[in-house]
Amino acid sequence: ISLIQTHIPKMEAAGLIHYDQLTNTLSILELPDSYKFYFDIVEKGDISWSTYYIILSLSGLVICTVFRDLIGVAVSTSFLVTSFIHKMRTRKISH
Repeated sequence: ISLIQTHIPKMEAAGLIHYDQLTNTLSILELPDSYKFYFDIVEKGDISWSTYYIILSLSGLVICTVFRDLIGVAVSTSFLVTSFIHKMRTRKISH
């Protein structure tokens, strides 16, 4: 409720968003300089951090499996799972 009553009107007054009450949709009008802290910014031809961590943890998992390091396998697996969760929950903005 505070989102609709307080936060959305403040962001709309600041010129950052437009809220359409009839369709209940938000449109971003202008991104502040600090937006990079809240989104996964991906430059053209680059990969996202979550993809990088998936590749890194998968590599670690393979290496630890080859060397039969059970602690390494457990750590790599936990990083792999959290990387997939992060990948599913982030929004990409092509910059």
